[in-house]
Amino acid sequence: MIFTQKNILLTSILVTIILAYTSHTHCMNYHKMVEEVNKRYQKLCEAAKQDDLTTVENLFEKNKDVLTNPYIKKDGYKKSPTHIAATKNSLKVLAYFIQQKNTLNINLEENLTYEGTPLHFAAKKGKLEAVKLLVEKGGVNKKIYNRYAGGFPLDLAKEHEDIKKYLEN
Repeated sequence: MIFTQKNILLTSILVTIILAYTSHTHCMNYHKMVEEVNKRYQKLCEAAKQDDLTTVENLFEKNKDVLTNPYIKKDGYKKSPTHIAATKNSLKVLAYFIQQKNTLNINLEENLTYEGTPLHFAAKKGKLEAVKLLVEKGGVNKKIYNRYAGGFPLDLAKEHEDIKKYLEN
């Protein structure tokens, strides 16, 4: 092949087209993957809200990294599924998260900057069964402080005498 200016120009155009196509395809695949991860995460949050253990188990069975994937955008779900389960008193799902915390890399003491841990949520919402489950089965520390959330879980249980009494012991 003779390297004329025309051949070099055509070759560089062809290479540019191939690279652009490959890059575009890669980008589309990346965006599809991110979208799929976020759909699974949203399904998990909804299942935690509804105490739908079957859906939670199916999601984890298909994809162990549904919670830890770095591409998760928590649009509309600033809380983790564990926070949601504690808030909604979804005891079956919460018990599953506790049971699987090491296998699925679930942090039961995830302290959201402005909102606190799942225990903060359960205490504030008056969910005694969730509080007990987190402390007794989950081994969650009752003394985690979050100044933005309002202090310790005990501080947030102001209106819930049963929870205050439990957390004081």
